Amino acid sequence: MSNLQNVTVDDFDSLITYSDYSQWTTPNPQDHPSWYNATGDVTGVPWHEATIHYTTIPNASFSLNSTATSIWIYGTLNTTSPNYTVTIDGQSTQGTGTQGDGRVLLYSSTGLGEGGHEISLTHNGGGLGLDLIVLGYDLGTGLTNATIDDAGPNIAYQGTWTSEGGDFFNGTSIYTQGPNNSLSFNFSGSALYIYGDQVNDHGPFSLYFNDSSTPYATYNGRSGCGTSAVEKGCEKLGTLKAFVGGLPAGEHRAKVTNDGPEGSGATFFDFDYVEYTTPTTYPQFIINATCPNGICGTSGSGSGNNTSTSTSTSATTSAKPSSTGSSSSSGAESVMGWNGGLLWGVLGLWAVKRLGWL
Repeated sequence: MSNLQNVTVDDFDSLITYSDYSQWTTPNPQDHPSWYNATGDVTGVPWHEATIHYTTIPNASFSLNSTATSIWIYGTLNTTSPNYTVTIDGQSTQGTGTQGDGRVLLYSSTGLGEGGHEISLTHNGGGLGLDLIVLGYDLGTGLTNATIDDAGPNIAYQGTWTSEGGDFFNGTSIYTQGPNNSLSFNFSGSALYIYGDQVNDHGPFSLYFNDSSTPYATYNGRSGCGTSAVEKGCEKLGTLKAFVGGLPAGEHRAKVTNDGPEGSGATFFDFDYVEYTTPTTYPQFIINATCPNGICGTSGSGSGNNTSTSTSTSATTSAKPSSTGSSSSSGAESVMGWNGGLLWGVLGLWAVKRLGWL
């Protein structure tokens, strides 16, 4: 890849799907609501954004879909012998991570190939935690970033929405309850990040591009703290609700629609801000944003359905939001600041247990 950019996906982010939330336990982010953008020297724990999803139950699993060509999965192991399976596009391999101090590398691959990928990890026994996943994309060269705030004039809302203040980007966020309420905006760039809150009373929502009637992807906004209850609890601010990389040159119209049931069981969706990346030269491999997960047809590799091109365009210059920073980084190692030098008995999994988090 000509210009690999890494996107950090936290264990709470909507891009990750857990097969059964009741099989996983995690610290409640509302115990320290500001820790979603705090560094390890503030939180005193090794986990990214101070949370980790941990399980001891065999067959507990998580998954995500991605067009990334590289992936690094980080977590923790409570066993000296790896006992988990990683499956990518139907091909399974045994995990090779080993027990260590704090965060360890559970799996990595830098040769996934271009196209859509289905990625999952299944715990087979002994204890395993997911901390974060780093995905590598070619977003082009000469990258600049711009933001669109929830209160900005560039966001169009349909249905009923309620604004609120708090520890959000620019001090505001907006939420809705019930199906078919939506927001939309236009942007030009190769990558799109959508940020908001994950809460237990949230549910599915869909992302559409360019007036397509087929969603690019459907995500789940529920946070899940090891309970089946759907309530206003386990809220984490500033999560990555959706990410799309490899978009072609030109203006795109994105639309986010809240899904879920009607009536008393209607679920919520929270929106904080959008960030998008605009390159001077677009990546050679681009996705088809009007197809599910960027892949049209039934070919798992996307052959013949995606377009290779190289395009130059003027980039929009804007600073990234300083309140949360960006999810992109120059290398997978940049998210590993707590990987070395930790004492397992002090800051590792057992310390988290003693604090009553797991």
